[in-house]
Amino acid sequence: MFDFEFESSEFSAEPAHTASLLTTYGQNPESVIDPDLLTHIAVWYLEHKNPHEALGAITRLLALYPASTTGWFLKGLALNALQRPADARDAFRQHLIYNPLDADSMVQIGQTYEQTGFPAEAVVTYETAIAADAFHVEAHFRLGWLLEKMNRYEEAIRHLKACVKYQPEHEEAWHELGFCYEMLEKDACALYCYEQQLNNNPYAYLTWYNRGIVLSRMGRLEEAIKSYDFATVVEENFTAAWYNRGNVLARLSRFDEAIVCYQTALNGEPKDAATLYNLALAYRQKGDLDAFSNYWQQAAKLNPHLLRHR
Repeated sequence: MFDFEFESSEFSAEPAHTASLLTTYGQNPESVIDPDLLTHIAVWYLEHKNPHEALGAITRLLALYPASTTGWFLKGLALNALQRPADARDAFRQHLIYNPLDADSMVQIGQTYEQTGFPAEAVVTYETAIAADAFHVEAHFRLGWLLEKMNRYEEAIRHLKACVKYQPEHEEAWHELGFCYEMLEKDACALYCYEQQLNNNPYAYLTWYNRGIVLSRMGRLEEAIKSYDFATVVEENFTAAWYNRGNVLARLSRFDEAIVCYQTALNGEPKDAATLYNLALAYRQKGDLDAFSNYWQQAAKLNPHLLRHR
């Protein structure tokens, strides 16, 4: 999570030394004055999910060494972990006073803008980070992800492609890139991206699900079924995958199997009108009019609008 170099001859990363240092600091914080040791304490607390204690060490570090760029950056991380994004943003800005081209701080500032509901400011900040460091993977990813959420898919693709170019094993970037292509109905490109992610992580059930959607849209129905199978093997209660699998089976007139899928989906979401409606249709195709009527009426009670537009 953190990558800092410590130059103090007193510093040792040995667990016993760390424990001794934390004990000393806990008993008498004023006795620790070495900036590298205070930094180590702060990082240790952050890595162990204790941002409050980390902030105490950072506050002492900055009181002794107010120009510590690492101190200001760590303060931003600690404040963000404490859900104080506006204060975190101020700390990262202070870091930029001493290190004005630091893309890491810019990315952190962009994330605080996202957290506080200012996506346009976040976009500008990520763009500034990329201008400072064109190879900054996280800046490209954050900007691509945000542009995707703003439905600016073509722009998002440009940054997500840069992300996987510089870090080919970036799973999230491959997934989001595939989703952007999916939204643009560029199914072959979407399929390629999803499969690249699955090469890195075969347990990514959401990606198996999205892959199934794309394959179904391409008319490769048997492959789509297998993709939904993988999704439900990894996440057994993935109701959307069961529902979509049922839809593909119904398209193939395999109504008995489709019914099993719809009923499995209903175990997770028993009041989903679309699933009840499709289940009713599957029973009608089998000639079971009693079951058809039962599920049709349940769907109608939950969503009459759905049935009027079918």
